[in-house]
Amino acid sequence: PLIIATFNFRTLLQTGQQALLAKSLDERNIDICAISESRLPESGCTVINVPNSKHYFKLYYSGPNNRNGLHCVAISLSIRLLPYVTAFMPVNERLAIIKLNSRPLTITIIAAYAPTNDATADDIDNFYMKLDDITLKHTKSDDMIIIAGDFNAQMGRDEQRSETGRYSFGK
Repeated sequence: PLIIATFNFRTLLQTGQQALLAKSLDERNIDICAISESRLPESGCTVINVPNSKHYFKLYYSGPNNRNGLHCVAISLSIRLLPYVTAFMPVNERLAIIKLNSRPLTITIIAAYAPTNDATADDIDNFYMKLDDITLKHTKSDDMIIIAGDFNAQMGRDEQRSETGRYSFGK
């Protein structure tokens, strides 16, 4: 089986955070993880080692070019998947793509970190338009497409919406 997860990690820049991520992924046998808010500047890849183990993960990340590290998405892959990586495409600090050759199909993983409700309507619309655009441009009809990440959805109590009851999605 292939185990897929998504984490909002807040930062991978602080000492020990990458080792903590690797340990968490290893303990849960996670093969693919979309990570939001890693805060890594620019784009690239690095190896993250599991403490006291020979296991490791490869972390592909897509951050802003201005080195402030705000936002930044990342995708971690277990060592068993590394031979199948055919492409990594950093899109921007909120979107990244990895392609895996898994005969008979290609697995396309898109890591996403949507703007919060505090963002402008234009920023939110631009994010979803870019997500649509890259999905159409970088996938084929027979690809397995996995879109994972933090879409900043809100859940909770909303007494005002009688049509959905006391508990609803969104605000």
